[in-house]
Amino acid sequence: MSQSLSPKRLSVEHLEDRLTPTFGTPWFDGSSLTLSFVPDGTDVSGQQSNLFALMNATASQPQWQREILRAYQTWAVEANLNIGLVADGGQAMGTAGAPQEDIRFGDIRIGARALSAPGSANSTMANAVGFDYDSRTWAGDFIFNSLYQFGIGSSYQGDLFSVALHEAAHSFGLADQNTDATSVLFNSYQGLWSGLSLNDVASIRGLYGARQNDQFEGLLGNDTLATAYNLGNTTAVSADVTRLGDADVYKFTTPASGATGLTINLQAAGISLLTGKVTVYDAQGNVVASASTSDVLNNNLSITLANYRAGTTYYVKVQGSGSDVFSIGSYVLRLNYSGGSTTTGTSVTNSYYTNFEFPFSNNDTLATANTLSAVRSTKSNTFALQGFITSATDVDWYKITPTLATGFTGTLFIGTMTATNGLLPSVTVYNASGQLLPTVVTMNEGGSYAIQLANATTGTTYYIRVGASTAAGSSSFGMYTLGATLAPVAPTTYTQVTSDTLTQPEAVQYTTIDVAGDRLTQFALTATGGSSTSATAVRMTIFDATGHAVFTTVARAGLPLTTGAVWLVSGSYTVVFNAATLDGSSIQSLGLVLSARTLSDPLDPIVENPTVPPPPPLSPITAPTPAPTPPPTVPVIGPVTNPFTPTPTYPTSG
Repeated sequence: MSQSLSPKRLSVEHLEDRLTPTFGTPWFDGSSLTLSFVPDGTDVSGQQSNLFALMNATASQPQWQREILRAYQTWAVEANLNIGLVADGGQAMGTAGAPQEDIRFGDIRIGARALSAPGSANSTMANAVGFDYDSRTWAGDFIFNSLYQFGIGSSYQGDLFSVALHEAAHSFGLADQNTDATSVLFNSYQGLWSGLSLNDVASIRGLYGARQNDQFEGLLGNDTLATAYNLGNTTAVSADVTRLGDADVYKFTTPASGATGLTINLQAAGISLLTGKVTVYDAQGNVVASASTSDVLNNNLSITLANYRAGTTYYVKVQGSGSDVFSIGSYVLRLNYSGGSTTTGTSVTNSYYTNFEFPFSNNDTLATANTLSAVRSTKSNTFALQGFITSATDVDWYKITPTLATGFTGTLFIGTMTATNGLLPSVTVYNASGQLLPTVVTMNEGGSYAIQLANATTGTTYYIRVGASTAAGSSSFGMYTLGATLAPVAPTTYTQVTSDTLTQPEAVQYTTIDVAGDRLTQFALTATGGSSTSATAVRMTIFDATGHAVFTTVARAGLPLTTGAVWLVSGSYTVVFNAATLDGSSIQSLGLVLSARTLSDPLDPIVENPTVPPPPPLSPITAPTPAPTPPPTVPVIGPVTNPFTPTPTYPTSG
């Protein structure tokens, strides 16, 4: 719908000059990350991903996928990182969900869409998002600009491996720099890369630490039959080929009775990008069977032991199948007996969600709070669970005590991701004395709700209360996932873009923002006041230069901020604010504050002079500019997008 603009116009804001992406935060657990390629047609902030069509034009699907995976694996082998390839369900990128271990798709998702055209000002070849506690499932995602041509080698606008090597660093949490052109992290395309510099290796290890031997190595290692780890009755182990040339040898004895056969499975798919080799030896060291793969897209192995014998000792050796980066990575080795083996099995799981709260759990008070166990023995500062709110009056209490070998003071991040019924949650934090602690809401969109507590310390016990929001209405019950982690990082912050007051005579106002460079931008909208007799809300809608609405979100007065993220290509945008009361009564005075932060970091297509520092941020323009005379059909929020009506179908915060 169209109408003339309100005569009141706010200031012009140079958005990207003021917003700097924040990197340097490691993933919850870098040793168990997953990656997926989003199918064509997947929504990427209002456009359909065309990754497969783009890449299939210059290389076969196995070739281009291997190049992208090789880029991520080049980083992973240098640190305590693993990337497992998984399927992608095609849900919209950035949809509500867990930032890590969302089973619908990979933690890191690879897609493509049109951004700024090559040759235009501030055009970028690709963009990736670092890990962030408040970016929903955008964390780690990587977008190619489909207006460029990518292929394998120097004859294309972008060499696939080299571009992916740069953006993979962002997925892992490393930021651009413009002082060292020998580094993959240099902020503009340098042509073909063959690998990482020493500084690059130091950077990734600074976030995740150097790759460590697994628990079965012992003091002498387990590379030979003589130093083999004795499995005893264990039938499954999770281990790691830690470096090129590393091998893991295990010794086991088949059951004396019960079993009639044995299949040995090596699972790497979904765990790492290891292309392995498995060799089975008898007690005398003779090779009984072997299998190997060089296909990183299908990297599981299986050996069914011929001439199975009960009560017999064997050795099984696991190693990389070659001499490239794919010959390093984690795996799960399983001995699967057939015929009713009496051997005791050992469960191996990488799932975070080992805590469950059921509808009838007695955890409705601080005194009866469920004590949560950490997601890993090595990640005792991180907790995750699945819970259920049964009604508007139901509350769930949880108790956590983040601990690590080296204590610190940092930020406690807590977030919920709705799983069913569109539950709109509310989360608060208390100390052991029952005092409400001063948390700040950092994300509130489509059921994803996150808060942070600054100056939290390891070794301190905190109580988390989860309930339905006072504005939930019919969305006051449902299942949710909750994650909490204490990290040695600064709190999430937004930069104010504009603020103003809306009244009945001026219920519609607008401002212009200029975006220099393609970025994923997260907005936060807050509303206060409005009416003493009726609920009041303001809707913000962003229109591009053609008048197309690219983003919208709604903030209710007196409630926490609402957030939403959208890909904005370089250019100018009109931001329109429209306020209304629920009962249609007069708006007395509604204050609004719009803030934002950048989530992604791009790769520029041209070589920039590394000796020239980036320009300083521009000071906010606060003086109102003269109101232009707009054409009579400039798109503005009409009655159909009143903040109390259902959200329009174009990209939204939910």
